[in-house]
Amino acid sequence: MSGDFDSKHSINLYSDLTTPKWTVTKTVMVNDDMPLTSSLVSKQGTQVRLDGWDLTDAANSYTITVLMSGTVPTLDASKEIISLRVQEMDSDAVVIKSTIVKKTVNVAVPTPEPTAIPEITPEETVLVITPEPTTAAPAAVTTPTKKVTYSPGPEPLAICGTFAGLLLVLGLMRRRI
Repeated sequence: MSGDFDSKHSINLYSDLTTPKWTVTKTVMVNDDMPLTSSLVSKQGTQVRLDGWDLTDAANSYTITVLMSGTVPTLDASKEIISLRVQEMDSDAVVIKSTIVKKTVNVAVPTPEPTAIPEITPEETVLVITPEPTTAAPAAVTTPTKKVTYSPGPEPLAICGTFAGLLLVLGLMRRRI
């Protein structure tokens, strides 16, 4: 671009690259012999906006330098992506169509070659099982003797009956007093 830049306008930079990093500098020519360079933006993101106030300088001529680096996104199919789009926007954020500059790149995704599946052939293994001959007759089986581990006590009914009788005797004794 050349000419005066409206201070109410802005420039919008955009890229489809993955994690693009932007560095924007402004170089002003002072007295046609000594350039002064200042940084306008240094950030990472898909979009960068340059404010019109930074781009307005009626007294001097200047150059805007944009350095952008990024990674081509991983795609499932071949596709055209926008590597860089520059557009001027007015004070209402409407794009001025005559200012759009767009660079695109065709990203070709190679079709993977099919890999052959290895054929597995089963192997047949024959197992021969031969029993060992016994050398001695089995020992005689002895039955264990019963061992008493519980000594039975009075029946529960006898215990309850004795307890009821005791209560009856205590109740009668209490009435006499």
